[in-house]
Amino acid sequence: MDAFDKYIGRVFDKRYKIEKVIGVGGMAIVFKAEDILMNRTVAIKMLKNDVAGDTEALRRFINESKAVAMLSHENIVNIYDVSVKGNTKYIVMEYIEGITLKAFLKHKGGSLSWRETLNISEQILRALEHAHSKGVIHRDIKPQNIMLLKNGLIKVADFGIAKLPDTDSFTVTDQAIGTVNYISPEQAMNKEPIDERSDLYSVGVLMYELSCGELPFTGDTPVAVAYKDVNETPRSPREIKPEMPQGLEQIIMRAMEKSPEMRYQSAKQMLTHISALRKNPGIKFRSAAELEAMKAGQKKKKKKTKKPAAKKTVRERGGLVLPIILGVFSAFMIIVFIYGCFFVVRLFNMSLSDVPEETRAVKDVKIKNYVGMIYNEDLREELSDLGYKVTLKAGSKGTKINEIVLQNPEGGSERKKTADLELVLYVYTGATKEILPDLSYKAFTSVRAEYSSRYELEAERIDDQNVPAEYIVRTDPPAGSEVELGQKIKVYISRGFVVEKKVVPNICGILFDEANKKITALGFAVGDVTFSESEFEKNTVIFQSVTASTEAAVGTEIDIIVSLGPPESETEEEETAEEAPEETAEATAEP
Repeated sequence: MDAFDKYIGRVFDKRYKIEKVIGVGGMAIVFKAEDILMNRTVAIKMLKNDVAGDTEALRRFINESKAVAMLSHENIVNIYDVSVKGNTKYIVMEYIEGITLKAFLKHKGGSLSWRETLNISEQILRALEHAHSKGVIHRDIKPQNIMLLKNGLIKVADFGIAKLPDTDSFTVTDQAIGTVNYISPEQAMNKEPIDERSDLYSVGVLMYELSCGELPFTGDTPVAVAYKDVNETPRSPREIKPEMPQGLEQIIMRAMEKSPEMRYQSAKQMLTHISALRKNPGIKFRSAAELEAMKAGQKKKKKKTKKPAAKKTVRERGGLVLPIILGVFSAFMIIVFIYGCFFVVRLFNMSLSDVPEETRAVKDVKIKNYVGMIYNEDLREELSDLGYKVTLKAGSKGTKINEIVLQNPEGGSERKKTADLELVLYVYTGATKEILPDLSYKAFTSVRAEYSSRYELEAERIDDQNVPAEYIVRTDPPAGSEVELGQKIKVYISRGFVVEKKVVPNICGILFDEANKKITALGFAVGDVTFSESEFEKNTVIFQSVTASTEAAVGTEIDIIVSLGPPESETEEEETAEEAPEETAEATAEP
């Protein structure tokens, strides 16, 4: 890591002060840094100089920033900022005090208890459920890309080869994958579709390793592992760990089915089984093959047609025999029908109570309009009885104290009735003035959603080199000012980074001091300076990393090689050669 210590103490973009190196990978270095503006600790992932110009590395780098920028979930590492200006390309991420799942697994002796496996897998699946809902497929789930915090929270990281919505797949090389031990058969064969079910296969492999202490497929080469992944069936987990609940083995093996159609079709479906197993360790699930067989049987049964029943005749013995028989039969059937309905309803209610809450049908509920009502103890109890999770926020433009002036969701809208259905109520407190909070470096969309009920926001977009697009640069009046509720607040929003380019000068053949002045005068920076012996005069620049006469972004670092002059051995030989004729001439002149 000593090679990267030169960055310690530097400030990137007048905002991020580098504190120390915390990780080095094949393509990037990760620093711990201080965000001076936001007063928080962050992690900065910076592309190495030797790969910053590599198209594939840069594409993966930008791909990761785009993927995570679309996501917001407690089990996914957050990204705060991205910079791709010049040769210094970096992503600013949430700083995590924890270790990788790989390191944790090693610390625990190579395997975890079945309950620990469920807890970790459940959090990973919740992260994937969110990512999949946004159209993002991770495609590289493995222990090295899972972070474990001190409080037990799991964070999914490294979306470098993620598939984004509305983009074509790209071929994943061995270098990009890192390891083939966790990829699905369709990924190993580079066969479409590679979708959310591919991620679920990787989770199945991960669960196998966590609970069994070994990988399902190993080999001497990546090709050998990929072949087994496509063609062989893994050893039964319960053969390795007999104490494992049968339900866990069934979940793992279904997630690892070769055919995507036979696997869980969504992270939510897999979570339902994990939740049921957590509540009842003795539960057993039907395999994918059994479910397919049941479906096939139902289809076959529907195709069969009933044979017409044979007609029967009743021989009359007098005019009243047939009516009496029909009357008795009808009365009997009515009694049977009543008892049958009672039994079916009772049985249905009993069986429904045994079904996990996650699998029950969720009904829509119509949100009542509370705007104009007074928020008091009676209303609080009413909302609590209805199952709402109520959040109160200050509202403006009310006429009475504690009057509800706005609500979210709006009255009359419909939502799924869940245990944590949130209702945000904006309540007029009677206050007319408050201190304007600092809204800079916040996304305008989130600020508009939170503060539009308190202020009249007027947006204006400006150019700014330090603030990402659609983030707030400043406000007028500025943060910390005393403002009236409902007052007009002007919000200046960044259009994003504008990269200024200039023509790179030719500095080869001139002295280093002159080259340095020439570079910095144009807004470029001197990068790594190395020295080498050459035929050129000492302190002469003999190489520049960015080609002269080409355009480059202002701020680009240009690496330089400076001459130390000719090698000493060559100089000595030249001096000896020059002195030799004089000695010969003197010797000849002597008698």
